[in-house]
Amino acid sequence: SVASIVIDSRDIRRRFNLAPFTGQLFIHAIGVAGHDVVKYALDTYAVDGSGSLSCTHDANAWPAERFAGLPAPRPGEQVILWLQNSHALPMQAGTVTLDRMGAEAPVAIEGEIAAFATRAIDVAEYFPHLSWPAQLELRAGRHVVRPRYEVRQAGRSRIAHINVERADLRPDPGIKSLAPSLGRGFLLPFPILPRAAFRSVALPTPMAHSQMDMPLRLDIFAPDGRPMTQHYLGVLPRDHDCAVDMDEVLSDAALPEGGHGELVYDFRAGGAADGWLHGLFRYEARDGSHAAETSFGGHIFNTIMTWKGEPQSYNGPPPGLTTRLYLDLGDPACESFCALIYPASADWLAYSQTVLLLHDRLGSVVAEHQIAIA
Repeated sequence: SVASIVIDSRDIRRRFNLAPFTGQLFIHAIGVAGHDVVKYALDTYAVDGSGSLSCTHDANAWPAERFAGLPAPRPGEQVILWLQNSHALPMQAGTVTLDRMGAEAPVAIEGEIAAFATRAIDVAEYFPHLSWPAQLELRAGRHVVRPRYEVRQAGRSRIAHINVERADLRPDPGIKSLAPSLGRGFLLPFPILPRAAFRSVALPTPMAHSQMDMPLRLDIFAPDGRPMTQHYLGVLPRDHDCAVDMDEVLSDAALPEGGHGELVYDFRAGGAADGWLHGLFRYEARDGSHAAETSFGGHIFNTIMTWKGEPQSYNGPPPGLTTRLYLDLGDPACESFCALIYPASADWLAYSQTVLLLHDRLGSVVAEHQIAIA
């Protein structure tokens, strides 16, 4: 069943007669296994009428050594990292540090953080001269799981998450010589929202301790799957500050209804790859009303040929040719939409076989619709 459970902080406060507080929620799922069995969406909302957006998803219970993809603030912004101690022991002062990605000059977070406590860290207090599109690395010492961060600007806030930085990966020379049947190999697809209303920006983010550079190209596609243009980004160093604004690589008239981009490896000038390709993607309303962002990683997609664990499957061995997405819907005051992409590393099936299933909160299917994505 795909039944849903809603946990609302307002209900918790009423039930236990609690004053306003900042804390964290632990979800214990007993007797389950696999990546796609228990999912959750974290929604934040403002109770004072100000604008608040959330673009974040489940935190797998992976207390990593490091996390990456934390953006530095732009002028007029405040970036708050929410540090949540996930253990029953305190985090000693100096245990957790922040570093500009690639600088190797970590700065210790001051003070002890008690067991299961939560602290808001203002990034600018530790790096007052660092600004977007620079990014930071959290060296967490296995004390936290997928932390959230908040961006505050002009009375509005938005929340997103940073990602696990892998310690077990090394550059794999085999990626440079993948068989032609695997096409472009690893892809990191992301939506380009309708350009009349939104600005779309991509920031590649190193996501492994050993990633010293990222040889990348940006491929852009129309909604019907037609290639539009390519933009070579070069061999980006670990400490790069290269954020790609789609307005800078597309003409004003291109993709009025949007489309999608794909970050891919391109070794024309050298560089190394490990397959753990990640990026942060920011979307800004052109009327200045709000922004949202999220981060995720790439894979080899939609080819019957396999390479090691790719195309990845959460349901069994590769090739992973089916998957499920869980989306929560907006309320009567908010319009919900989803940008679906059919990424393909190599030519195979011209269209996806995609089924949209609407479930009620008890898991029963109340509507079904089939679509084909080029």
